[in-house]
Amino acid sequence: MKVALFYPLLLATLAGCAVQQAPVPAKPGLTAWDAIVMSEQSAPEAVPGVFSLQIKNAARIGDIVYLNTEYDYRDRRNVTLVLTPKLLKEFAASYPDHQPEQYFLGRTIVVNGAAARQTIWFFSQGKQTEKYYFQTHIPIWYTGQILSPLTAKAYWQQNKKAAEQIESPVDEETSLN
Repeated sequence: MKVALFYPLLLATLAGCAVQQAPVPAKPGLTAWDAIVMSEQSAPEAVPGVFSLQIKNAARIGDIVYLNTEYDYRDRRNVTLVLTPKLLKEFAASYPDHQPEQYFLGRTIVVNGAAARQTIWFFSQGKQTEKYYFQTHIPIWYTGQILSPLTAKAYWQQNKKAAEQIESPVDEETSLN
């Protein structure tokens, strides 16, 4: 079953690599729910942002690690961080004694990335069915996209003017202090 889910996720991830467009400024102080709502509203386009996410579950499938904000990755409220092989190499060089799927569990991390709605197809007897559901993914390509709380605080202070110029106001409860 995991293999059946792996191939559509891999194809979706690789398809995202092929599309390059002008960078859009990231919105700061966003939550998992913000990522879900905004990615649905802009589908199939990705939504850049700086997201604060609590990691509750993780899995390694092949050479990709998936970090989830819910215990069940199929939960409607889940956002999946897709740690790419390039990032995993950087992580192993910086933290040789840690596995990312254990390291991030239970932590709240801030990521600078782009949330996109992904279609996940169901398979039966090795063939794709007509049934599907959506997941919200944020691919992480390099370690600089994962901000520690101290780095995140410095980011907010340094970019305060940019954050104030964003048209949609940021809820004070969702922003970092």
